[in-house]
Amino acid sequence: MKLLFLGLDGFDPDVAARLIAGGRLPALASIAAAGSLGRVLSTLPPATMPAWATCLTGTCPGRHGVFDFARIDGYAVRFGTRRAAGPTFLETMAAAGLRVGSLGFPGRFGRDGLAFHVAGWDTPLDVAARVSPAGLHDRIVGRFGARALRFAAADEHRTSGGGWPDRFAAALRESVGARAALASWLAREFRLDVLAVHFQAADTAGHHLIGTRAMDDVYAAVDEAVGLLAGSLEPDAVVAVSDHGMGPASGVVVSINALLERAGFLRNRRSSVRAAAGRVLRRAGLYALPARARSAVVRAAGLVAPEAVESAARFGAIDMPATAAFSDDLTYAPSVRINVRGREPLGTVAPGDRERVAREVADCLRGVRGPDERPLFELVLPREAVYEGPFLDEAPDIILWPAQDALGRLPSLCPPHLRPRMGDRCWMAVPPDERRGRKGGILRGNHRRHGMLAVGPAPRAPAERPAADLRAVASLACAAVGIHAPVPPARDEFTDDRLTGAERRVLARRLAALGYIDDAW
Repeated sequence: MKLLFLGLDGFDPDVAARLIAGGRLPALASIAAAGSLGRVLSTLPPATMPAWATCLTGTCPGRHGVFDFARIDGYAVRFGTRRAAGPTFLETMAAAGLRVGSLGFPGRFGRDGLAFHVAGWDTPLDVAARVSPAGLHDRIVGRFGARALRFAAADEHRTSGGGWPDRFAAALRESVGARAALASWLAREFRLDVLAVHFQAADTAGHHLIGTRAMDDVYAAVDEAVGLLAGSLEPDAVVAVSDHGMGPASGVVVSINALLERAGFLRNRRSSVRAAAGRVLRRAGLYALPARARSAVVRAAGLVAPEAVESAARFGAIDMPATAAFSDDLTYAPSVRINVRGREPLGTVAPGDRERVAREVADCLRGVRGPDERPLFELVLPREAVYEGPFLDEAPDIILWPAQDALGRLPSLCPPHLRPRMGDRCWMAVPPDERRGRKGGILRGNHRRHGMLAVGPAPRAPAERPAADLRAVASLACAAVGIHAPVPPARDEFTDDRLTGAERRVLARRLAALGYIDDAW
């Protein structure tokens, strides 16, 4: 029983449905015709690293320990994803005697027993991939060139100039074809039973090209790669899933830290040499250095310098001894951390007061309205209501998700280089010079909470639970090859006893409207 498992990063279910209806995604349409096509709920927040770890392990971030591609150590940013706790379903399949190969999935996921493993990115910097077994790296470079093992699908910084959308999309389509050719070769060389391949291009296109014909062309290129691999491997089953969806960003940029400052939970230093230097160096690293130069610097100096720069840019302006709560201001993972004494280096909140202060911060943020007078946040939840497991204490204290405006757009959170331009404001219109959508700045598209799931044909045995969220994909994939993979019992992540009655009622209405629970809950 052969399985082709496809990770289509950022492949939006609504865009996919539209293009399938228009005949532009024949490979996915064929898979869906033999099985099913639907939506799958991502993690909260729907960030790449925790979402893929959840998909591959069948457990939530509180159990596998992956919350982002960076970890916050006090007020320092540490790049690099931890290795997910617990086996992936790929390792489960390998332990059952199947020959399994994995290509390109972001993060430090397990590779025990796999025929081959080519890692994807686990930092925002384009550095060399980890490859096993020994000797495979040189074989790949000798046949396909060193570019085949680069993480970046295209130089995401050059999103300007005449005709750039078409040039950018062409580079993305080329990267898709190269990944498909490498995957097809690996499948033949290793005579696989299970081939798992990750494609990044749709996510990149969604951030930079959303709503354009060029983005549709990238989706079509991914579909062509799906068809090529299905024809090459001749699998008995195909599972194609995306870690999250994509949607348009609004013309508004918001600073959570500015909201916290206005409410008295945070104090900023009006003049911070460290923060200013961090912003300047961060911008220089992102835009002034060519891609090859950035990679060379990282290989020579390691991650220490980029970590120091990022830490200064994010937190250098905050007067921590006078602050009770602060945020990373990350658009893809909005959250708030309580500045706890003994946990943070300059903590001000007693450990016993953490939950009280978190409730006060949450109540404040729930009442915030945006420039259109709509609530700014759809969800404001304590971490205990979102995660459970041994890594719970590593999660931010409050998890946020912004509300869409009347046009279905989400606001962007303020990157470090824009904070001085906001002044005393909590939000502002995106400046015209930021509308190019450069990496590290304001992007045209941002993540959405539902990804796509296509399965064909239907598994021979039912999964442990319906594929309502990414945790179920692991057991679904195992069922497709006739392997039983026990999954930890699902916990309703939105029914924690610590939620107030009002919070529970609001969440119940939202979940019922989405069809996940009965309205009487």
